[in-house]
Amino acid sequence: MILTIMPKLLLTHVCQLLNDKAYSSIQGIRMLNYFHRAFLFMLEQHPQVQYTLEKQIELFINDEDFRGKTKTPDLGMIFGMVCVSCKFRFTNIVKQLIEEKIARHVFWILKEVPEYENINDQNFSQEFVEKVFKATESGWRLVMFMAFYNNYIIDKNLNNRNLDGIIEEYDKRYSRMYYKIEEEIQKEVENIRLVNNFNDFFQKVGLPTQTNNALMQMFIQSVVTSKAKGYHGGYEIYYPLPEIKDQVRDVFKDKVTAISLYNPFEDEEEKVMDDDEDFLRYIKQRFPWTNQYFLLESEITPEELAVQSDIRKSSEGSQVKVDGLRDVIQERYQNEFYERIQRASSHRMYEGITWKGLFMKLDLEEYITYNEYAQDDETLKGYLEVCAPHIKGLVLRQPHREGDNISYSCYTKIVEACVENLERLVLVGCTEIYPITQGFVMCVKLGLKSAEAVKIKQFEIHHANYVERYGEPMPLDTIEKIGLADLLKVIPTIDTFKMSNVSLSVVSIKSILESLKVENLKDVSIVNCGLDKYSSKELASSLKNSEDLEILNISHNKVEHGIKDIFKCLQEKKSLKVLDISYNFLTHVQGITPFFEKFLNTVPSVELLNFEFSNIHENLSVEVPELLGSLKNLIGFSFASSTCKMSAECLKHIAKAIVNSKNL
Repeated sequence: MILTIMPKLLLTHVCQLLNDKAYSSIQGIRMLNYFHRAFLFMLEQHPQVQYTLEKQIELFINDEDFRGKTKTPDLGMIFGMVCVSCKFRFTNIVKQLIEEKIARHVFWILKEVPEYENINDQNFSQEFVEKVFKATESGWRLVMFMAFYNNYIIDKNLNNRNLDGIIEEYDKRYSRMYYKIEEEIQKEVENIRLVNNFNDFFQKVGLPTQTNNALMQMFIQSVVTSKAKGYHGGYEIYYPLPEIKDQVRDVFKDKVTAISLYNPFEDEEEKVMDDDEDFLRYIKQRFPWTNQYFLLESEITPEELAVQSDIRKSSEGSQVKVDGLRDVIQERYQNEFYERIQRASSHRMYEGITWKGLFMKLDLEEYITYNEYAQDDETLKGYLEVCAPHIKGLVLRQPHREGDNISYSCYTKIVEACVENLERLVLVGCTEIYPITQGFVMCVKLGLKSAEAVKIKQFEIHHANYVERYGEPMPLDTIEKIGLADLLKVIPTIDTFKMSNVSLSVVSIKSILESLKVENLKDVSIVNCGLDKYSSKELASSLKNSEDLEILNISHNKVEHGIKDIFKCLQEKKSLKVLDISYNFLTHVQGITPFFEKFLNTVPSVELLNFEFSNIHENLSVEVPELLGSLKNLIGFSFASSTCKMSAECLKHIAKAIVNSKNL
């Protein structure tokens, strides 16, 4: 809600400042500062929203797809977010912002300057550039003002950002700024209105002026980008084809798989391709997203690409993001440590997979996604005969169609066909309206019970009602209603258990853990599940027997005083490598230090500790940093917080620990 409303308030008011002289009065400028201070205040109260905001800006900077209209329909949201970012400044986003903005302008530029679509040396001139600027003038004004507001007002023309200083200045003057600064903003609004060319524009946003040749190349690239992203184009923009799901279902009606290389309704001789190189070539054609990996690594193997497909699905929302450390690990510690964290879904799951096998894996996943309600048993049977022997990891989503005629029988058939080789099973509730149901779980359980021996090592259940952010957990009684404990009883081999956005009570966490063989558990992740001091105590009690536990992630919960039981339970866990208790807000929990110190003294194997936005640092003694420095295997820890209140003495010892550690 905060990230939906506050950036729009800022953006709307800035647009009024630039377009209406009444709003560019001192009172109007003060109103902008009021909105800015209110936004900062909300983020202070909800640090998890700050985390989401920083992540979205980071994706905008680094991910071309995220900058598109599908993921970022309103560029103004990024304008508003960067004004309150602790991590990023306007200078970090300006280049990507201009590239995306001019691509979105192409459709409107063509209405005023039709020759823009076919720019060449003959039609490119100074007059042409002026026409283009005039056609997009209002959009560039917004960029110029936000550059000024961020670079000179918020950052004070320095190379770093100090939001605490801005907050302090606001609070001294009741959310106003020094009157000379307000007058400076007012003058800048007038100056921005006078800008009428690209050279002045680039100077205003802090970029070097462009030569005519550079401008021409920028315009040409904007047309290419716009067409590629579907911002403008031919008849398909105005008369779009049906959605891809509907197209695929129409193909299935004619009993032609279209996706598979085999027609399951003909003899074995009817293969279109059989050579593994043919499958590799067809993967590149059939699944365009794979090309980015081939470009980055020409020698990528089928098993490496299979792992990337799982990670990619996670980041795009087919399962909720369940590891608060995932991005940090991948960015800072590269593949070696990242794969250790992702042990259960790492290369060993796909060991020996061929290009043919990988194609079948991707093929079946797409079938499940686009045809999960199909009643055509013959089509499903043909698919499973071809694909199932190659599948070791399976993500199943709860159907989310309206009506009472949904049949879950296809899920039983899918699980039955894959269970012999299956090592990873993920159940996902797609939306807030359609969470995981009893019928869905029952059909999965029936499929598992058909096997002589279940080999599943990794089980996950997520309520993925939002992409890249945490939503409200499902109701408290959902676990009991859907029969999850009964399902877990038929999977005795689990060593990795992950759950997110599923609300847990003491009773439900107890029933789940009693169904698992806790002595086998190596990786436990319970994220945003409403763990409180009572249910976390039950969790700690159950994990005492998990001697081989390597990873524990209980981020985005409310464990409060239960953290003492968690630390006590983890003492002597010789295999523990990762502990994540971020976003648990332990500010008011007294007496943590002795438990934390004993934990650090008895778990020498730990490699990564994440206490972001838990405020545990407010209760730490100077002995804790010294203990951190003595951990030989430690490669990273985080006490990040929007308002760090760690004592100067403690910070000094942390710096010393970093210097003394060999791996940090």
